[in-house]
Amino acid sequence: MTPPEHLLIGLTGANMYYSFMSFFWTKKRMPWGYVALAFSMGLVSIIADIDSFFGNYGSPNPMIGHRGMTHSIAAAALFSLVITVLIAVLSAGVRIVTGYCLVLFHYFRSSEKVLKKNSGNETGFNFCRFVSHPLTPKPILLMLVGAFIAGVSHLVTDLPQPASVWNGIPLLFPLKYGGSYVRTGGWGIIGWWDLAIPWVLFCVYSFTLLLVLCGRFLRISKQNIAQRASVAVFALVIFINLGSWFWMARYIASSNYKGETQWYLSQMKMLETFPPRIREITRRGFTVGASLFRQSRQIGL
Repeated sequence: MTPPEHLLIGLTGANMYYSFMSFFWTKKRMPWGYVALAFSMGLVSIIADIDSFFGNYGSPNPMIGHRGMTHSIAAAALFSLVITVLIAVLSAGVRIVTGYCLVLFHYFRSSEKVLKKNSGNETGFNFCRFVSHPLTPKPILLMLVGAFIAGVSHLVTDLPQPASVWNGIPLLFPLKYGGSYVRTGGWGIIGWWDLAIPWVLFCVYSFTLLLVLCGRFLRISKQNIAQRASVAVFALVIFINLGSWFWMARYIASSNYKGETQWYLSQMKMLETFPPRIREITRRGFTVGASLFRQSRQIGL
């Protein structure tokens, strides 16, 4: 699949994962904000294709070619760890500024009587705990799990595509058998790119993102009925996004790939069924994507 499809799979996964975590932090502060979680899962979901820009694009050698060592469970785990740590450090740095603002807010909000009672902690706000929170084990572990899920989603969705010169992906890299790296997939069920999947996932992601925002708005309310409503909203987010993944799995399973020419013609035929505005956006996006693909192949010779 192409980066837009992988990215949207990662983002819909972020909506589900964030909603799932919301069930366990009903009346507590979430360990991660939505933006940080979506950014990490979105980035890890596409980073495996970074091998398009180095080495020899068409080489079956996983050390230098596309669909190489970055397309493995080990690489997904490594990417997830590195990105999680970087985001945690960045978040801690940002919290220095926001924490200082919160110190001032609590200070000026507190009455003189409260200030005297709290003598050792005038504001009632722990600045060091606030700043170091992203670096504590629980938030890092939760972010790491979400990022790893996004990384694995890239590998899973690459399996049913054509074998080409790579004959699948080195899922268990650096495992070898008979002197060669073990490759998996290359089933040739669906083409390298598709026009229906990104639009369906984009619509699902956009709609459920609004639901996530609605759920967070209800969650911060002090009314019990709003709290219960937020649980229902987050459950709906999970259900809708899981439904989109189930649809995608069935769509891929029912695809009829017989070669690049046949796939191109069938996709162009599908394009003609799109609404005019969507059709125009798709054509422009396809042109830009094809140009970037050609450039990536020129870079990774």
